[in-house]
Amino acid sequence: MVDLDPGKPIRVVLSDFGLVRVAKTSEVSGQKLTTAMGISYRYASPEAFERLKSRTVPEADEDKASDVYAFAIIAWELMERKVPWGRLKNDEIQNLVCSNVRLEISAHFRQERNPEDKLWSVIIKLIEACWAQKRHARPKFRDVHDKLKPFKDHFRPEQLRPHHDTMNPRRLHG
Repeated sequence: MVDLDPGKPIRVVLSDFGLVRVAKTSEVSGQKLTTAMGISYRYASPEAFERLKSRTVPEADEDKASDVYAFAIIAWELMERKVPWGRLKNDEIQNLVCSNVRLEISAHFRQERNPEDKLWSVIIKLIEACWAQKRHARPKFRDVHDKLKPFKDHFRPEQLRPHHDTMNPRRLHG
């Protein structure tokens, strides 16, 4: 969750992404985002899709690794200001994620024009590490925190104003 109260420092709170399992169909930007068999497809990790196929219950470390993966998707969503996977259907998302296809990160975030842009470089590397195909290759949340902590003063509400096309459901993924 992100608190963007003007005039106050931005506060980011990590939550248990496992809570998405209780969600049903919801409406975001005029677009239906659905869950099936207890997972939210737009944020689901490769192992979550494997569990879906085999109908197995996750181990504790697998659940945490899936949360790290979901964090990467949410970080991408906040950075790009787009709905993850756009208008793709659940089975299309599942096929892409299981084939190690990830959301595209815009080129302008990869260009370092000034010292402030180092932040984007760190965030991009962190996102890419967090959405690794193999769960054991992903960092732990404490490592995510440690990577972002030096940049806490860079997160100001005035830097996070929405683009004109924020969360436009007509835009396809990255």
